[in-house]
Amino acid sequence: MRALRALVKAEWLQLIRNPTALFMALILPSGLLLMQAYLIPGTRQPIALTGMTAMDYFVVVALVVATTSVTITNYPASVAGHRELGVLRRLDATPAGAVRLLLAQWLITLASLLGATLITLIVAALTFGMAPPSDVLMVALVLVLGAIAMTAIGSVIAATAATSQIAYGSGVLVFMLCLFLAGIWTPGPLMSESLRTIAAFTPPGAMAQSLQAAWYGGHASITPLLILMVWTVLSGGLSARIFRWR
Repeated sequence: MRALRALVKAEWLQLIRNPTALFMALILPSGLLLMQAYLIPGTRQPIALTGMTAMDYFVVVALVVATTSVTITNYPASVAGHRELGVLRRLDATPAGAVRLLLAQWLITLASLLGATLITLIVAALTFGMAPPSDVLMVALVLVLGAIAMTAIGSVIAATAATSQIAYGSGVLVFMLCLFLAGIWTPGPLMSESLRTIAAFTPPGAMAQSLQAAWYGGHASITPLLILMVWTVLSGGLSARIFRWR
């Protein structure tokens, strides 16, 4: 337990000394939300089909962005950086164990996710009066399952990337795809039916659509939750199978 606490402290210090990681985790999601609210015309005007504003949907997307930015960019880059420097190999030969380092990484990722989510919600509430979720428990469940699924996908990148730069570059590419599937450019009902169907079978799309349903409709289908769990099992199993310590 003492070794784990020491590793968590070391990983936390590494995070707060990394401006890029802090930006991706804590500033980017809320920053995108503010840009959409004040730089894109009409986002705070009601949509004719629903009576809701585009920002109502962008809040949900911002939460997906917060989850994705932490799990797909910061987390794999940090693990790959330890592999690049030989830390994973050296720890694997000590009583501390490299597995404890991965556990410390997951705890730091969880703390970053909580911070990013809280900042995004506070910014949304203060800037344009975000409506409270209709089903708080379902929203929380979707956020948890989505975070686990995205961490599992990030683990696939973290499993084999030889350097932090490779991991970060790969993560950014996946991150941009996730933004598209979550609806950062075409939110909610403005998506075409075919695009919504395709996105629904991906973690960011399933997460965004479930959050929208639970937040504004008070209910969410179980199908997106099952999709998130399937991605978790498949990605987690693959990352465990191909993981390299050096």
